[in-house]
Amino acid sequence: MKPSQFYTTLAMAAVCLVLSLAVIFQGESTISLQKAFQQRQAEIQAEMQQKQSEINEGNTSNQITVNIVKDIAAAAYNQANGAVKNEKLKELLTRYGITVSVNPQPSPAK
Repeated sequence: MKPSQFYTTLAMAAVCLVLSLAVIFQGESTISLQKAFQQRQAEIQAEMQQKQSEINEGNTSNQITVNIVKDIAAAAYNQANGAVKNEKLKELLTRYGITVSVNPQPSPAK
């Protein structure tokens, strides 16, 4: 082997070693970035689950409110003829901007 071939081969080996080390260090930094990304993703997912839970609680609360208003309206008005049964409950509904329209139930046919 000629000295020029030896030095060329040695230089190529050194370049391969440097590139291998660069790939290893790049992989290590990628792993640390991936861990940080996964941690942030878990934080966001926990935050989204908390918000979804709040939304679900709000929906449940809204449904309960609607049912309470329906019950108050049923107590305030006579369902058979639409007449006011309880004036105070009617005033309470009106005070909060709730209007009730009662459709009198038809009497059963004989």
